[in-house]
Formats: sequence, structure tokens, C-alpha cells
Amino acid sequence: MTWNRRLNRMGGTCIGCALALGGLAAIGAASGCASSEQTGASWAVTHPEVRAQLLDWRAKDQAGRRKLIAFMRAAPAGETASPEMAEQRRELALEVMEIDREATAYLKGVVDKYGWPTRTMVGVDGASAAWILAQHADRDPEFQARALELMRPLVAQGEAAPDEFALLTDRVLLARGEKQVYGVLCTTMLRL
Repeated sequence: MTWNRRLNRMGGTCIGCALALGGLAAIGAASGCASSEQTGASWAVTHPEVRAQLLDWRAKDQAGRRKLIAFMRAAPAGETASPEMAEQRRELALEVMEIDREATAYLKGVVDKYGWPTRTMVGVDGASAAWILAQHADRDPEFQARALELMRPLVAQGEAAPDEFALLTDRVLLARGEKQVYGVLCTTMLRL
């Protein structure tokens, strides 16, 4: 996946974000850490059932967001929106929030039982799915911070992606009202 596709998947593009993410990938590559874009085909998956569930939750997460984003792109916003359209937008946002709540509860259960889902445990795609669920757990900032701390040592071990760690780091810091370390998030991406 290219950096532009990653940014588009997150809901927007930002030149500063792309430069920061590109620089982080170079740092990760120089340290021998694989980015989330690498397939990791040689990784053994020790928990395929957890991987499958994480991928299902990621699919639900992304489908809800795609639906809301498509509506918002097609519908006028602000004062020009009809009350019906505003209500539909609100309902779609509530659906995304409910998916986030349920996905966070699921991921917390996985973390409590197994620890952070590593690439060895759930594969590169499963580990990335776990990260995206943590990234979207904005209504549980304590869990996001916990996920971040669990990921920290795993990045150096090649068990978590450095770009995903950077994104979660900056998201946790912004939620606390602090400055970003990596500068990879545009504040407009944090609306959901």
C-alpha cells in the first residue's frame, strides 16, 4: 500500500503527513523494522482464529467509515443540509461509534488474554487490523495509551509496524492536548 493510499484510507491527504510518514518508513527500514506495507509472508501465524476475527472487525470498521464518508462527500454540510440529511449523517456517525465501541471491547479482550496481537501471533494483516481498531478507540483513551505502550517494544522486535506506532503515538498525544511527536496526523482526520 502506498503512503497516499494509507492517507486516503484514513480520510484525507496532507503533504506534511505524507512527508512525515515517508521519513518514518525510511527510519524503520534503516533499523531493520518492516513497515505495515510489507507482506511478512515468512511470519508464522500462531493464532489464526484471532487473526480472522481481527480482520472481520477491521472490515466492519472500514465499511462503516466508507459509508459515512461517502454520504458526507455527497451531501451538503452545515447550514445547507436539510434536517433529514443532518439526521441521516448523525445516524451514520452513531453507527460508526457503535462499531468502534464493540471493536474496542473485542480488542481489549484479546489484549487481556494474549497481550498485544503481534505479527507472529496474527500475521502482518492481523496486527495491522488490531492497530486500526486501537486507532479508532478514541472514546477509550486509557486503552489507546495502553495499546501504545504494548506496541512500543514490539516495533524494535519487528512485531509491530513503526508507521502504525507513530500514528497511534500522535493520536494519543493529540487526545491529551499535547503536541505530536511525529507530526503524522492532520487534526481534520480526528473527527470520528
